[in-house]
Amino acid sequence: SGGPLDIEGVHVTSLETLLTRETGSEFDLPKGIQAYLGYDHLTLTNIPTPHPTPLSEEEQPITVPGETLLPGWRITATIEEAASCEHTTNPYSALFDMDRLSEPVTVRRRRDGDRFTPLGMSGSKKLQDFLTDAKVPKNHRDSIPILLAGDKIIWIVGHRLDAGPKVSETTCHVLRLTFEAVYSSDASRKETNPNLKDLLLTPEARTETLTPPHPKRLRREPTLPD
Repeated sequence: SGGPLDIEGVHVTSLETLLTRETGSEFDLPKGIQAYLGYDHLTLTNIPTPHPTPLSEEEQPITVPGETLLPGWRITATIEEAASCEHTTNPYSALFDMDRLSEPVTVRRRRDGDRFTPLGMSGSKKLQDFLTDAKVPKNHRDSIPILLAGDKIIWIVGHRLDAGPKVSETTCHVLRLTFEAVYSSDASRKETNPNLKDLLLTPEARTETLTPPHPKRLRREPTLPD
């Protein structure tokens, strides 16, 4: 019989089958829960996945300096003096040598054939290969903003900068760009998709376990406290 997640024997069987399929396979469970097979784990998450609406394939201009609102994102751009500029550890915030950037600064989602030169590597690399090597799930890749200066990719937002316009000792002016995910209907999304953590915290849910038929490990997200 179904528990707090309404998971029955047929769902357990389907999850076990999912574990034998190729990476990127998905299966929908009751109560708005989706199972996604990653490279070395199985993830249970709310539907829709917590990623903003994918951007258009067409370049969309970013106001520099200023704020730009696009579907799913708020982008803030400021110009700072290099001498007083503080570095950031936020993966969705980046610094660029303003004087080495071409115009216009735009953003879009990925396209077939995209290439860039990842910071810390020599030579260019196909974006598709980079995302595969970084083990970015296939169902997340179209949600990653791609930042360009002129016709050159300079940032795979949240993942890696291009080596070209990096800040150096000779930099005078710094462009700071920050991407913030924005949801237009958080309230309605929460109503139609119950919080996964709340569901899993019930005693009945904690007793439901799945034994993978091979070494892939089962992981539920978000991580729950002991």
